[in-house]
Amino acid sequence: MTDHSWAGFWWTSITGAKTVISEVASALLDHRMVVLQIPADLPWRQQMRSCVFDAYYQQSANISSTTIYIDAADDNPEGLEPGKLILERLCTSAADRSGYRERSKTTIQEYLVQKGLLSNAIVWVKGLTGAAIDQWLKFLRGFSKGSALFVLECQGGGRIADSKAIHLVRYEDCITSYDLQLFNSFCLDNLTATYSGVWKQYIATAAALVCESDAEVSELLLRIINFQEQEIPEGLAIIANLPEYSRRGAAPDSAHVLGLYRQQQSDAIRHRIWSAQVQVLFPIIELERVNIIRRYEEDLQLALMRNEITQYGARVTDPMEIELGTLSYLISAREKGSDNYILYIPDEELRNRIRFLRECRNRLAHVNCCTPQQIAVLLG
Repeated sequence: MTDHSWAGFWWTSITGAKTVISEVASALLDHRMVVLQIPADLPWRQQMRSCVFDAYYQQSANISSTTIYIDAADDNPEGLEPGKLILERLCTSAADRSGYRERSKTTIQEYLVQKGLLSNAIVWVKGLTGAAIDQWLKFLRGFSKGSALFVLECQGGGRIADSKAIHLVRYEDCITSYDLQLFNSFCLDNLTATYSGVWKQYIATAAALVCESDAEVSELLLRIINFQEQEIPEGLAIIANLPEYSRRGAAPDSAHVLGLYRQQQSDAIRHRIWSAQVQVLFPIIELERVNIIRRYEEDLQLALMRNEITQYGARVTDPMEIELGTLSYLISAREKGSDNYILYIPDEELRNRIRFLRECRNRLAHVNCCTPQQIAVLLG
């Protein structure tokens, strides 16, 4: 797929993102205005708007309605109040623009409706932040349900209560890490590079936890590095220097991964990678431990009967309770007064595998990441 195709796939095929689209479109079809709260680093935002209107027009009988975009910053350098800005933008007649009187009994909202300036139109206001959000909300509350249709695209603004006329849609309430993991899995299936199933599971999880809700950066990350040979920060270094991503994570307090990279907060990025490794690698290590113990369960039971083996200050009596550190000790230590190993495993390759698994588990248990080389050995 092309970048554009993945944008459409994210917004129309992945459950959480699709919910955002359907929630906005459904509210407009119900003749309600929408407050759409999004992160500053929303993926594929132009495609999002396009998908909303595609969904709206698929079900709307009013196919002749028009869309008017207003950029809260670029289109309002003079800082006009919302009502006055709408008059300036929508009134082609100078008489209509000057016809409204603030001291009249008619509100500016009523005046706009009477003049038909908002009939058959959806006004999408983008780039709203801070106090401007409250200004526009106050303006919208001056309309009755169905008298006008607005979408306020806001960054922040706190919780806003639903009303008969206004519906709140929050991107963060709709998107989960599973949405991005699923999206990443589809992306990986379309790459020219081939990964095994377990590698895909790890990569999809790692990219999702690192990029959080930014599917656009995640998809690019999957394409530009070979996860079997390179570390994730190498890919972030490339993306962070691309001009089209220069504004991602630019806010001073941003937790976006590109912001963390530019601020050299490598520990925060490493912690996200570690979380993915705990989710995917830890169960793999544990399953191998269980399989090894089952293979040598009788020998281990005898070893525990003949020797006092402790873990965390308590004697171990059940082989299944033996952890990798203890297992590694058992294959290296000899019984008291004997040259025999407590647990004899003749297969040197398996003995080395046990020690390797112990090392990987210890790294994860102490909040350290496994290296790409260790992951490659672990996943095969």
